[in-house]
Amino acid sequence: MASSRKSQTKSSSAILRGVADVLSRAGVRADQTLQLALSGGMDSIVLLSVLAGLRERFGFVLRAPHVHHGLSPNADDWAAFCAIRCSELEVPLSVTHVNVQPAAGEGWEAAARRERQGALPSQAAAWRVSSPPMGDAA
Repeated sequence: MASSRKSQTKSSSAILRGVADVLSRAGVRADQTLQLALSGGMDSIVLLSVLAGLRERFGFVLRAPHVHHGLSPNADDWAAFCAIRCSELEVPLSVTHVNVQPAAGEGWEAAARRERQGALPSQAAAWRVSSPPMGDAA
């Protein structure tokens, strides 16, 4: 068990260093807003934690928009989980509800992606980050 904790710590440190390197190379600076599209999946939650931990070092403002598609019976739970985690990390969360209706020849996933992409740019930010969406059109 101790071995697995050491492995997790090494992995966490590597992720933190990697994200910090990307932010440095991208030129992220103080007074800029970084927006993380938060699905509630593991990728976006880990990235939220890492970015929250790097705020002081880089001086950026971190915001987390969540797009609520309502397509999964778990959609309300995902939004609630995002709200809890953002509250713990003191990251402002905005939840936007969208009505997903596939266009002719378009599947549910594509329609959800279109709605998500349409909802996110309405949030003002110098930098936008998103992780791969989780299942069920998150």
